[in-house]
Amino acid sequence: MHTVFKSANTPVIIYFIVGLVIAGITIAAGYSYYQRESETIRREREKNLKSMARLKSRQITSWFNDELYDVKVISQNISLNSEINHWLQYKTPREPGWLVQRLASIKDEHNLRRINLCSPEGKLLLSTGPGCESVDTSLIPAVKRAVKTQSTVSTGLFMCGERNEILIAFLSPIFNSQDKPAGVLICQLNPDDFLYPLIRSSSTSNEAGETYIVKKTEDSVQYLNTLPDTENLPLQYRVSLAKNELASVK
Repeated sequence: MHTVFKSANTPVIIYFIVGLVIAGITIAAGYSYYQRESETIRREREKNLKSMARLKSRQITSWFNDELYDVKVISQNISLNSEINHWLQYKTPREPGWLVQRLASIKDEHNLRRINLCSPEGKLLLSTGPGCESVDTSLIPAVKRAVKTQSTVSTGLFMCGERNEILIAFLSPIFNSQDKPAGVLICQLNPDDFLYPLIRSSSTSNEAGETYIVKKTEDSVQYLNTLPDTENLPLQYRVSLAKNELASVK
């Protein structure tokens, strides 16, 4: 005869094991759900940030092209072109003041920082800026490019050494009666008037994205706008291309 001993704790142990299994399944299911939800949220946020980046890119491109076109139209204005060519040819004493007033009116109308007129070689001829005695050296390559290509060009953002301020310039040649560049109109804008506020703005109130404008150089990436929570001014901060984990370098 065999004697079977039954422990009074057997049901408790069974319930405990079953409870552990159920808890494990619940935890695994919860973790799997959490992972799926986290991935969904991450993808949605990434989608929103990409949409915001594309929107800002289109806005900046549209602004840039509008400014480029405006300066081209200004330089090709028949009346202004005639007055500039007449003064360049005869250099009569009355007209410089009149031309400066005319250019100052255009400057105010288009919310420009200043307008300069220079020779094809880059020598300053007229300026709406008080105390401006020469063309900033940063502008000379763009002056030569505008003359060579006979088209409207831009410097991109640059540091004006004469006044220690960040500007962006659009340059367009002034043609004489032989359709040759007789001078170059330099229209300068302050990026704080539109570009930087646009970059800082967000298309949605609940996204924590940050927008940078960067320029790739030989061995580094240069930030063209101010970085949040830093004291670095635009154009002063650079990172090495070796830091390929950064989004700005990729």
